[in-house]
Amino acid sequence: MSPDRFEDCARFLAAAVRNDPAQWPDQAGRFAARHGAALGRELLRFASLFYGLPTALRALDQAAGALAAGESPGAAAPPPSDLPAAGSAAFARVYQGDAPKVLARMTFLDPELRDWVIEHAYARGYSGALALLERERLAVLALAATACWKQCDSHLRSCRRLGHGADALAADAGAGGWLDAAQAEALRARIRSLP
Repeated sequence: MSPDRFEDCARFLAAAVRNDPAQWPDQAGRFAARHGAALGRELLRFASLFYGLPTALRALDQAAGALAAGESPGAAAPPPSDLPAAGSAAFARVYQGDAPKVLARMTFLDPELRDWVIEHAYARGYSGALALLERERLAVLALAATACWKQCDSHLRSCRRLGHGADALAADAGAGGWLDAAQAEALRARIRSLP
């Protein structure tokens, strides 16, 4: 992902979750003109993993003129035929050697939620045009914005395994104006503390 595209994606997501109906439709329109409506919809689906479906639906509804798919049956890619297998594969790509430990923790907390995370968040939420590193970098910002630090640390480690170093991650903290100064500094502190 080019630095400009990442910045644009971060700015788009920050605007979508801030819920400023006076500015959001224009921001979404500018993003769609530059990167396409399909990428905008994919980013909103991704945002639903962190901010919930109502937030994604509200943002899409408010910017329907720029982002709506319209009535084009078959335009969406079909879901994987085996959601558990597709989700497990995506999960393994993200967590790599940490995957068994993370799965065990999720099983301990709630096996049904673990299954939902695998089949929805990873099988569906981690498919599409965004590359894995793009998703991971955006996930770090979303998790930092919502103070989900344990999960943020996992995704920071994933970014590192995917070749995105500490300096680049620290620079990402300012992307798109998503994080306020305190959140960005808290994220940078966590990045510095990673082994």
